[in-house]
Amino acid sequence: MIKKQALQILAATHEERDRAAKLFSSSEPWKTLGITYESLRATCHDVEYLVYIAHIEEKPCGVIILDPRGVAGAPYIKSVLVEENYRNDGIGAALIGFAENLFSEKSPHIFLCVSSFNQKARSFYERLEEFSLSEVQMGRLFSAFILGYALFQVPAGALADKWGTRRVLMLVAWLWIIITVMQATVGLGIFQTSIISALTAFMVYRFMLGIAASPTYPAAGKGVASWVRSSLQGRANGVVLASIGLGAALTPPLVSNVMVNRGWRIAIVMSAIPALIVALSWRKIHAPQTSITKTNQKDLAADISRDREKLRSKNFILLSISYTLEGYVAYIFVTWFYIYLVRQRHFELLSGAWMSSLAWILTIISIPLGGFVADKLAANSSIRKWSHRVVPMIGLSLSGILIAAGAHTQSAIIAAVSLSFATALILCVEAPFWTTMMKIVGKNSGTGVAL
Repeated sequence: MIKKQALQILAATHEERDRAAKLFSSSEPWKTLGITYESLRATCHDVEYLVYIAHIEEKPCGVIILDPRGVAGAPYIKSVLVEENYRNDGIGAALIGFAENLFSEKSPHIFLCVSSFNQKARSFYERLEEFSLSEVQMGRLFSAFILGYALFQVPAGALADKWGTRRVLMLVAWLWIIITVMQATVGLGIFQTSIISALTAFMVYRFMLGIAASPTYPAAGKGVASWVRSSLQGRANGVVLASIGLGAALTPPLVSNVMVNRGWRIAIVMSAIPALIVALSWRKIHAPQTSITKTNQKDLAADISRDREKLRSKNFILLSISYTLEGYVAYIFVTWFYIYLVRQRHFELLSGAWMSSLAWILTIISIPLGGFVADKLAANSSIRKWSHRVVPMIGLSLSGILIAAGAHTQSAIIAAVSLSFATALILCVEAPFWTTMMKIVGKNSGTGVAL
Protein backbone atom coordinates (compact mmCIF):
# COMPACT_ATOMS: atom_id res chain seq x y z
CA MET A 1 0.00 0.00 0.00
CA ILE A 2 1.43 3.35 -1.05
CA LYS A 3 1.68 6.24 1.33
CA LYS A 4 -0.83 8.86 0.32
CA GLN A 5 1.60 11.74 0.64
CA ALA A 6 4.09 9.99 -1.72
CA LEU A 7 1.65 9.91 -4.65
CA GLN A 8 0.97 12.92 -6.87
CA ILE A 9 -1.63 13.04 -9.66
CA LEU A 10 -1.04 15.85 -12.14
CA ALA A 11 -2.32 16.90 -15.58
CA ALA A 12 -0.26 15.21 -18.32
CA THR A 13 2.28 17.18 -20.35
CA HIS A 14 2.59 16.77 -24.16
CA GLU A 15 5.46 14.30 -23.74
CA GLU A 16 3.60 12.36 -21.05
CA ARG A 17 0.61 11.94 -23.37
CA ASP A 18 2.92 10.35 -25.97
CA ARG A 19 4.39 8.07 -23.33
CA ALA A 20 0.90 7.12 -22.12
CA ALA A 21 -0.09 6.11 -25.66
CA LYS A 22 2.94 3.80 -25.86
CA LEU A 23 2.09 2.32 -22.46
CA PHE A 24 -1.51 1.63 -23.50
CA SER A 25 -0.46 0.08 -26.85
CA SER A 26 1.82 -2.45 -25.11
CA SER A 27 -0.70 -3.43 -22.43
CA GLU A 28 -3.92 -5.42 -22.11
CA PRO A 29 -6.69 -5.15 -23.16
CA TRP A 30 -5.56 -2.73 -25.88
CA LYS A 31 -3.21 -5.34 -27.43
CA THR A 32 -5.95 -7.97 -27.63
CA LEU A 33 -8.41 -5.42 -28.97
CA GLY A 34 -5.89 -4.50 -31.70
CA ILE A 35 -5.90 -0.77 -30.97
CA THR A 36 -2.86 0.83 -32.61
CA TYR A 37 -0.41 3.29 -31.12
CA GLU A 38 -1.54 5.97 -33.60
CA SER A 39 -5.14 5.59 -32.50
CA LEU A 40 -4.19 5.68 -28.83
CA ARG A 41 -1.95 8.72 -29.38
CA ALA A 42 -4.86 10.54 -31.01
CA THR A 43 -7.00 9.71 -27.99
CA CYS A 44 -4.35 10.89 -25.54
CA HIS A 45 -4.04 14.22 -27.38
CA ASP A 46 -7.77 14.73 -27.92
CA VAL A 47 -8.69 18.10 -26.38
CA GLU A 48 -12.07 16.71 -25.32
CA TYR A 49 -10.38 14.34 -22.87
CA LEU A 50 -8.60 15.04 -19.57
CA VAL A 51 -5.39 13.05 -19.08
CA TYR A 52 -3.74 12.76 -15.66
CA ILE A 53 -0.52 11.04 -14.67
CA ALA A 54 0.21 9.48 -11.26
CA HIS A 55 3.76 10.04 -9.97
CA ILE A 56 5.72 8.50 -7.13
CA GLU A 57 8.87 10.46 -6.27
CA GLU A 58 8.42 12.32 -9.60
CA LYS A 59 8.40 9.04 -11.58
CA PRO A 60 5.27 8.35 -13.70
CA CYS A 61 3.53 5.17 -12.59
CA GLY A 62 -0.05 5.36 -13.89
CA VAL A 63 -2.41 7.20 -16.22
CA ILE A 64 -6.13 7.92 -16.37
CA ILE A 65 -8.15 9.40 -19.28
CA LEU A 66 -11.43 11.09 -18.44
CA ASP A 67 -14.32 12.21 -20.60
CA PRO A 68 -16.12 15.07 -18.79
CA ARG A 69 -19.12 14.81 -21.17
CA GLY A 70 -19.46 11.16 -20.24
CA VAL A 71 -22.59 9.04 -20.27
CA ALA A 72 -26.10 10.38 -19.61
CA GLY A 73 -24.65 13.62 -18.30
CA ALA A 74 -22.21 11.90 -15.94
CA PRO A 75 -18.40 11.79 -16.46
CA TYR A 76 -16.80 8.68 -17.90
CA ILE A 77 -13.46 7.00 -17.16
CA LYS A 78 -12.28 6.13 -20.65
CA SER A 79 -9.04 4.36 -19.71
CA VAL A 80 -6.93 3.76 -16.65
CA LEU A 81 -3.63 1.91 -16.45
CA VAL A 82 -0.89 1.37 -13.87
CA GLU A 83 2.63 0.44 -14.92
CA GLU A 84 3.49 -3.19 -14.17
CA ASN A 85 6.15 -2.46 -11.55
CA TYR A 86 3.70 -0.38 -9.52
CA ARG A 87 0.65 -2.64 -9.58
CA ASN A 88 -1.07 -4.02 -6.45
CA ASP A 89 0.02 -0.91 -4.58
CA GLY A 90 -3.21 1.09 -4.46
CA ILE A 91 -2.38 3.40 -7.37
CA GLY A 92 -5.35 2.32 -9.53
CA ALA A 93 -7.74 2.95 -6.64
CA ALA A 94 -6.07 6.32 -6.02
CA LEU A 95 -6.52 7.34 -9.69
CA ILE A 96 -10.20 6.44 -9.67
CA GLY A 97 -10.67 8.12 -6.29
CA PHE A 98 -9.07 11.22 -7.81
CA ALA A 99 -11.57 11.10 -10.69
CA GLU A 100 -14.50 10.76 -8.28
CA ASN A 101 -13.33 13.77 -6.26
CA LEU A 102 -12.69 15.79 -9.43
CA PHE A 103 -16.29 15.43 -10.57
CA SER A 104 -17.99 15.12 -7.17
CA GLU A 105 -19.69 18.52 -7.40
CA LYS A 106 -20.82 17.94 -10.97
CA SER A 107 -22.28 14.47 -10.62
CA PRO A 108 -22.83 11.82 -7.93
CA HIS A 109 -22.01 9.13 -10.53
CA ILE A 110 -19.06 8.24 -12.71
CA PHE A 111 -19.01 5.50 -15.37
CA LEU A 112 -16.42 3.11 -16.79
CA CYS A 113 -16.41 -0.01 -18.96
CA VAL A 114 -14.21 -3.08 -18.79
CA SER A 115 -13.60 -5.85 -21.35
CA SER A 116 -15.25 -9.15 -20.40
CA PHE A 117 -12.04 -11.11 -21.05
CA ASN A 118 -9.91 -8.85 -18.84
CA GLN A 119 -10.39 -10.80 -15.61
CA LYS A 120 -7.82 -8.89 -13.57
CA ALA A 121 -9.42 -5.57 -14.44
CA ARG A 122 -12.91 -6.92 -13.72
CA SER A 123 -11.75 -8.18 -10.35
CA PHE A 124 -10.13 -4.80 -9.60
CA TYR A 125 -13.21 -2.77 -10.46
CA GLU A 126 -15.51 -5.09 -8.57
CA ARG A 127 -13.29 -4.66 -5.55
CA LEU A 128 -12.39 -1.01 -5.99
CA GLU A 129 -11.59 0.22 -2.52
CA GLU A 130 -11.95 -3.53 -1.94
CA PHE A 131 -15.71 -3.80 -2.52
CA SER A 132 -16.90 -0.49 -4.02
CA LEU A 133 -19.73 -0.08 -1.53
CA SER A 134 -22.00 2.87 -2.23
CA GLU A 135 -23.51 5.10 0.45
CA VAL A 136 -26.77 3.13 0.13
CA GLN A 137 -24.94 -0.17 0.64
CA MET A 138 -22.95 1.27 3.54
CA GLY A 139 -26.24 2.46 5.02
CA ARG A 140 -27.48 -1.13 4.84
CA LEU A 141 -24.38 -2.31 6.69
CA PHE A 142 -24.91 0.28 9.43
CA SER A 143 -28.58 -0.68 9.61
CA ALA A 144 -27.74 -4.40 9.83
CA PHE A 145 -25.75 -3.67 12.98
CA ILE A 146 -28.51 -1.52 14.44
CA LEU A 147 -31.15 -4.14 13.58
CA GLY A 148 -29.29 -6.88 15.47
CA TYR A 149 -28.57 -4.43 18.27
CA ALA A 150 -32.20 -3.32 18.59
CA LEU A 151 -33.87 -6.74 18.24
CA PHE A 152 -31.76 -8.25 21.00
CA GLN A 153 -31.73 -5.30 23.39
CA VAL A 154 -34.59 -6.53 25.57
CA PRO A 155 -33.42 -10.17 25.77
CA ALA A 156 -29.91 -8.86 26.50
CA GLY A 157 -31.23 -6.57 29.25
CA ALA A 158 -33.19 -9.43 30.81
CA LEU A 159 -30.02 -11.54 30.63
CA ALA A 160 -28.09 -8.79 32.45
CA ASP A 161 -30.76 -8.66 35.15
CA LYS A 162 -30.49 -12.44 35.57
CA TRP A 163 -26.74 -13.10 35.14
CA GLY A 164 -25.31 -9.81 36.35
CA THR A 165 -23.03 -7.24 34.78
CA ARG A 166 -19.68 -9.04 34.99
CA ARG A 167 -20.64 -12.31 33.28
CA VAL A 168 -22.57 -10.61 30.50
CA LEU A 169 -19.91 -8.02 29.66
CA MET A 170 -17.17 -10.65 29.60
CA LEU A 171 -19.26 -12.76 27.17
CA VAL A 172 -19.93 -9.70 25.01
CA ALA A 173 -16.22 -8.89 24.72
CA TRP A 174 -15.29 -12.40 23.52
CA LEU A 175 -18.13 -12.46 20.97
CA TRP A 176 -17.06 -9.04 19.66
CA ILE A 177 -13.48 -10.26 19.16
CA ILE A 178 -14.52 -13.39 17.25
CA ILE A 179 -17.02 -11.68 14.93
CA THR A 180 -14.73 -8.69 14.28
CA VAL A 181 -11.91 -10.97 13.14
CA MET A 182 -14.37 -12.95 10.98
CA GLN A 183 -15.21 -9.74 9.07
CA ALA A 184 -11.59 -9.44 7.96
CA THR A 185 -11.84 -12.78 6.11
CA VAL A 186 -14.41 -11.53 3.57
CA GLY A 187 -12.86 -11.72 0.10
CA LEU A 188 -9.91 -13.91 1.14
CA GLY A 189 -9.14 -17.48 0.02
CA ILE A 190 -12.17 -19.72 0.43
CA PHE A 191 -14.10 -16.60 1.45
CA GLN A 192 -13.46 -15.05 -2.00
CA THR A 193 -16.68 -13.31 -3.00
CA SER A 194 -18.32 -11.13 -5.60
CA ILE A 195 -19.44 -7.65 -4.58
CA ILE A 196 -23.02 -8.87 -4.04
CA SER A 197 -22.08 -11.79 -1.82
CA ALA A 198 -19.47 -9.63 -0.07
CA LEU A 199 -22.22 -7.18 0.84
CA THR A 200 -24.35 -10.08 2.09
CA ALA A 201 -21.45 -11.48 4.14
CA PHE A 202 -20.74 -8.09 5.69
CA MET A 203 -24.43 -7.59 6.49
CA VAL A 204 -24.57 -10.98 8.25
CA TYR A 205 -21.44 -10.21 10.26
CA ARG A 206 -22.65 -6.72 11.11
CA PHE A 207 -26.00 -8.14 12.25
CA MET A 208 -24.17 -10.66 14.44
CA LEU A 209 -21.95 -7.88 15.77
CA GLY A 210 -25.07 -5.91 16.69
CA ILE A 211 -26.37 -8.92 18.62
CA ALA A 212 -23.03 -9.27 20.40
CA ALA A 213 -23.00 -5.56 21.30
CA SER A 214 -26.62 -5.40 22.45
CA PRO A 215 -25.99 -6.35 26.11
CA THR A 216 -23.22 -3.75 26.58
CA TYR A 217 -25.18 -0.77 27.87
CA PRO A 218 -28.04 -2.72 29.51
CA ALA A 219 -25.42 -4.63 31.51
CA ALA A 220 -23.57 -1.40 32.31
CA GLY A 221 -26.85 0.20 33.41
CA LYS A 222 -27.56 -2.80 35.61
CA GLY A 223 -24.11 -2.41 37.18
CA VAL A 224 -24.60 1.29 37.93
CA ALA A 225 -28.09 0.68 39.39
CA SER A 226 -26.79 -2.16 41.57
CA TRP A 227 -23.38 -0.86 42.66
CA VAL A 228 -23.70 2.96 42.84
CA ARG A 229 -25.81 4.90 45.32
CA SER A 230 -28.66 6.98 43.89
CA SER A 231 -27.12 10.41 44.52
CA LEU A 232 -24.09 9.54 42.34
CA GLN A 233 -25.78 7.62 39.55
CA GLY A 234 -25.89 10.61 37.19
CA ARG A 235 -22.12 10.97 37.40
CA ALA A 236 -21.57 7.21 37.16
CA ASN A 237 -23.76 6.97 34.08
CA GLY A 238 -21.92 9.95 32.61
CA VAL A 239 -18.57 8.21 33.02
CA VAL A 240 -19.91 4.97 31.48
CA LEU A 241 -21.52 6.78 28.56
CA ALA A 242 -18.43 8.91 27.96
CA SER A 243 -17.04 5.71 26.45
CA ILE A 244 -19.14 6.61 23.39
CA GLY A 245 -17.15 9.81 22.95
CA LEU A 246 -13.79 8.26 23.87
CA GLY A 247 -14.17 5.37 21.45
CA ALA A 248 -15.51 7.55 18.65
CA ALA A 249 -12.73 10.15 19.18
CA LEU A 250 -9.90 7.62 19.05
CA THR A 251 -11.25 5.34 16.33
CA PRO A 252 -11.26 7.56 13.16
CA PRO A 253 -7.63 8.78 13.32
CA LEU A 254 -6.21 5.48 14.57
CA VAL A 255 -8.15 3.24 12.20
CA SER A 256 -7.66 5.62 9.25
CA ASN A 257 -3.89 5.68 9.76
CA VAL A 258 -3.71 1.90 9.94
CA MET A 259 -6.05 1.56 6.96
CA VAL A 260 -4.05 3.97 4.78
CA ASN A 261 -0.73 2.27 5.59
CA ARG A 262 -1.72 -1.37 6.19
CA GLY A 263 -5.15 -1.88 4.65
CA TRP A 264 -8.65 -2.25 6.06
CA ARG A 265 -8.25 -5.88 7.13
CA ILE A 266 -5.40 -5.11 9.54
CA ALA A 267 -7.38 -2.10 10.79
CA ILE A 268 -10.40 -4.29 11.57
CA VAL A 269 -8.32 -6.93 13.36
CA MET A 270 -6.55 -4.25 15.42
CA SER A 271 -9.93 -2.77 16.40
CA ALA A 272 -10.62 -6.01 18.30
CA ILE A 273 -7.66 -5.40 20.65
CA PRO A 274 -9.61 -3.12 23.08
CA ALA A 275 -12.30 -5.83 23.35
CA LEU A 276 -9.58 -8.36 24.19
CA ILE A 277 -8.30 -6.08 26.97
CA VAL A 278 -11.86 -5.73 28.32
CA ALA A 279 -12.45 -9.49 28.22
CA LEU A 280 -9.25 -10.19 30.15
CA SER A 281 -9.98 -7.37 32.63
CA TRP A 282 -13.39 -8.77 33.53
CA ARG A 283 -11.73 -12.06 34.49
CA LYS A 284 -9.93 -10.15 37.25
CA ILE A 285 -12.83 -7.90 38.34
CA HIS A 286 -15.47 -9.25 40.69
CA ALA A 287 -18.87 -7.72 41.40
CA PRO A 288 -19.63 -6.46 44.94
CA GLN A 289 -21.24 -9.25 46.95
CA THR A 290 -24.64 -8.79 48.56
CA SER A 291 -25.80 -11.26 51.17
CA ILE A 292 -29.37 -12.46 50.60
CA THR A 293 -31.27 -14.24 53.37
CA LYS A 294 -34.41 -16.32 52.94
CA THR A 295 -36.44 -13.46 54.41
CA ASN A 296 -35.18 -10.69 52.13
CA GLN A 297 -35.23 -13.11 49.19
CA LYS A 298 -39.03 -12.90 49.30
CA ASP A 299 -38.89 -9.13 49.64
CA LEU A 300 -36.50 -8.98 46.68
CA ALA A 301 -38.83 -11.06 44.52
CA ALA A 302 -41.74 -8.78 45.44
CA ASP A 303 -39.64 -5.67 44.61
CA ILE A 304 -38.67 -7.10 41.21
CA SER A 305 -42.31 -7.86 40.44
CA ARG A 306 -43.33 -4.30 41.31
CA ASP A 307 -40.45 -2.90 39.22
CA ARG A 308 -41.60 -4.90 36.20
CA GLU A 309 -44.96 -3.17 36.46
CA LYS A 310 -43.11 0.14 36.22
CA LEU A 311 -41.82 -0.87 32.77
CA ARG A 312 -45.41 -0.36 31.56
CA SER A 313 -45.93 2.95 33.35
CA LYS A 314 -46.77 6.17 31.50
CA ASN A 315 -43.57 7.87 32.68
CA PHE A 316 -41.39 5.08 31.35
CA ILE A 317 -43.20 5.01 27.99
CA LEU A 318 -42.89 8.79 27.54
CA LEU A 319 -39.22 8.66 28.55
CA SER A 320 -38.61 5.90 25.97
CA ILE A 321 -40.30 7.91 23.19
CA SER A 322 -38.21 10.98 24.06
CA TYR A 323 -35.02 8.91 24.12
CA THR A 324 -35.90 7.39 20.74
CA LEU A 325 -36.08 10.85 19.15
CA GLU A 326 -32.77 11.85 20.74
CA GLY A 327 -31.18 8.53 19.78
CA TYR A 328 -32.13 8.87 16.12
CA VAL A 329 -30.14 12.09 15.74
CA ALA A 330 -27.26 10.69 17.81
CA TYR A 331 -27.21 7.61 15.55
CA ILE A 332 -26.79 9.80 12.46
CA PHE A 333 -23.75 11.45 14.04
CA VAL A 334 -22.20 8.21 15.31
CA THR A 335 -22.47 6.39 11.96
CA TRP A 336 -22.35 9.09 9.25
CA PHE A 337 -20.44 12.12 10.57
CA TYR A 338 -17.00 11.02 9.34
CA ILE A 339 -18.36 9.95 5.93
CA TYR A 340 -20.28 13.23 5.64
CA LEU A 341 -17.10 15.27 6.25
CA VAL A 342 -15.09 13.28 3.68
CA ARG A 343 -17.67 12.84 0.91
CA GLN A 344 -19.90 15.90 1.21
CA ARG A 345 -17.58 18.49 2.76
CA HIS A 346 -14.53 17.13 0.86
CA PHE A 347 -12.08 16.78 3.73
CA GLU A 348 -9.10 14.53 3.03
CA LEU A 349 -9.27 11.02 4.49
CA LEU A 350 -7.03 11.71 7.48
CA SER A 351 -8.01 15.35 8.05
CA GLY A 352 -11.66 14.24 7.99
CA ALA A 353 -10.83 11.63 10.61
CA TRP A 354 -9.23 14.21 12.89
CA MET A 355 -12.04 16.70 12.32
CA SER A 356 -14.72 14.11 13.10
CA SER A 357 -12.82 13.30 16.31
CA LEU A 358 -13.46 16.85 17.55
CA ALA A 359 -17.11 15.96 18.18
CA TRP A 360 -16.17 12.97 20.27
CA ILE A 361 -13.45 14.79 22.18
CA LEU A 362 -16.14 17.29 23.18
CA THR A 363 -18.53 14.50 24.23
CA ILE A 364 -15.89 13.07 26.58
CA ILE A 365 -16.46 16.30 28.51
CA SER A 366 -20.16 16.89 27.83
CA ILE A 367 -21.54 13.45 28.73
CA PRO A 368 -20.05 13.24 32.27
CA LEU A 369 -20.78 16.96 32.72
CA GLY A 370 -24.46 16.36 31.96
CA GLY A 371 -24.63 13.68 34.66
CA PHE A 372 -22.70 15.81 37.15
CA VAL A 373 -24.98 18.83 36.65
CA ALA A 374 -28.10 16.65 37.00
CA ASP A 375 -26.80 15.16 40.28
CA LYS A 376 -25.94 18.61 41.65
CA LEU A 377 -29.39 19.93 40.80
CA ALA A 378 -30.99 16.86 42.39
CA ALA A 379 -29.17 17.62 45.66
CA ASN A 380 -31.11 20.90 45.86
CA SER A 381 -34.52 20.00 47.27
CA SER A 382 -36.20 23.13 45.85
CA ILE A 383 -35.50 22.15 42.21
CA ARG A 384 -35.21 18.37 42.57
CA LYS A 385 -38.30 17.80 40.41
CA TRP A 386 -36.58 19.54 37.48
CA SER A 387 -33.04 18.30 38.13
CA HIS A 388 -33.01 15.68 35.37
CA ARG A 389 -35.13 17.71 32.96
CA VAL A 390 -33.06 20.89 32.69
CA VAL A 391 -30.03 19.29 30.98
CA PRO A 392 -32.06 17.57 28.22
CA MET A 393 -34.21 20.65 27.59
CA ILE A 394 -31.19 22.94 27.15
CA GLY A 395 -28.94 20.40 25.41
CA LEU A 396 -31.48 19.29 22.81
CA SER A 397 -32.61 22.85 22.03
CA LEU A 398 -29.09 24.18 21.47
CA SER A 399 -28.16 21.08 19.47
CA GLY A 400 -31.07 21.67 17.09
CA ILE A 401 -29.93 25.24 16.44
CA LEU A 402 -26.34 24.14 15.72
CA ILE A 403 -27.46 21.31 13.41
CA ALA A 404 -29.44 23.79 11.32
CA ALA A 405 -26.46 26.18 11.21
CA GLY A 406 -23.99 23.44 10.27
CA ALA A 407 -26.21 22.03 7.55
CA HIS A 408 -26.74 25.38 5.78
CA THR A 409 -23.32 27.05 6.00
CA GLN A 410 -21.09 27.09 2.92
CA SER A 411 -17.91 26.78 5.00
CA ALA A 412 -16.73 23.22 5.57
CA ILE A 413 -14.83 24.23 8.73
CA ILE A 414 -17.81 26.05 10.26
CA ALA A 415 -20.03 23.08 9.39
CA ALA A 416 -17.66 20.62 11.05
CA VAL A 417 -17.30 22.75 14.20
CA SER A 418 -21.05 23.48 14.47
CA LEU A 419 -21.98 19.83 14.04
CA SER A 420 -19.27 18.79 16.50
CA PHE A 421 -20.75 20.99 19.22
CA ALA A 422 -24.24 19.78 18.25
CA THR A 423 -23.07 16.20 18.82
CA ALA A 424 -21.65 17.09 22.23
CA LEU A 425 -24.87 18.81 23.26
CA ILE A 426 -27.21 16.07 22.09
CA LEU A 427 -25.19 13.42 23.90
CA CYS A 428 -24.87 15.40 27.13
CA VAL A 429 -28.45 14.34 27.89
CA GLU A 430 -27.61 10.61 28.05
CA ALA A 431 -26.78 10.40 31.76
CA PRO A 432 -29.95 12.25 32.92
CA PHE A 433 -32.06 9.97 30.72
CA TRP A 434 -30.48 6.84 32.15
CA THR A 435 -30.63 8.01 35.76
CA THR A 436 -34.31 8.90 35.39
CA MET A 437 -34.97 5.45 33.93
CA MET A 438 -33.24 3.79 36.88
CA LYS A 439 -35.33 5.76 39.34
CA ILE A 440 -38.47 4.58 37.53
CA VAL A 441 -37.75 0.85 37.07
CA GLY A 442 -35.45 0.08 40.01
CA LYS A 443 -33.97 -3.44 40.06
CA ASN A 444 -34.94 -4.19 36.44
CA SER A 445 -32.53 -1.54 35.16
CA GLY A 446 -30.95 -3.95 32.67
CA THR A 447 -34.29 -4.45 30.93
CA GLY A 448 -35.11 -0.75 31.36
CA VAL A 449 -31.92 0.39 29.62
CA ALA A 450 -32.58 -2.13 26.84
CA LEU A 451 -36.08 -0.84 26.20
